Formats: sequence, C-alpha cells, structure tokens
Amino acid sequence: MPVKYLPRTEVDVTICVELAMREFPPMESVNAIEIIGRADMITSRNLSRMMARTADVAIFPDTKDIHWSEFSRADELIEAGIESAREKLPEIKKAMQKKLPWYKRILARSFMP
Repeated sequence: MPVKYLPRTEVDVTICVELAMREFPPMESVNAIEIIGRADMITSRNLSRMMARTADVAIFPDTKDIHWSEFSRADELIEAGIESAREKLPEIKKAMQKKLPWYKRILARSFMP
C-alpha cells in the first residue's frame, strides 16, 4: 500500500482501500510454524491498517475470512467494497472540498446538492 508516496505526486485526494482479512481461520494445529504464520498475518494486517490511515480517506471493507487471492470469492469482496465506499461518500466529498482552492470551494458549494 504505497500511500506514503502519493503526496509526492500531483494527486488531490488519496483514498485507500485496505483489504486485509478481518477474521482469521482457526489454526489447524498449534505448532511453531502455525504460530509464526499467524503472527505474520496479524502483523501484516496491523501494518496495513496503519498505512491506510495516512490517506485522506481510508476504506476498510468487511472482508471476513477472505484472502485477497481467493478469486472465486471476488464477488463477495467487490460487494463489501461497494458498501463500504458508499458509507464513506460523505467523508470523500469532505476531503475533496478541503483540497480545492478557496474560490473553487465557494463555487462548489453553490452548485453541489
């Protein structure tokens, strides 16, 4: 998630969609490999969330136990993403308003519902 590099570009508003698993499947057996793997998954998820929060707007769809590479369940991820993005629309609009120059903000208020 390269959010931290975006301010160097000419983007006005950064919107990040974080797709880490929300629920981890139960460990099949408790051994060193499983524990290290689970610790890595938790670390990755937490790092991903931290990086996502550096964007102007961060969207965290409910991905349940779906790994991003489970292409057969893509429809579930897409639906969760659409729902989360709709919920964030007011925040996205607000972030866009903040980034406009003062004169464009005034004009935008006149024409936006």
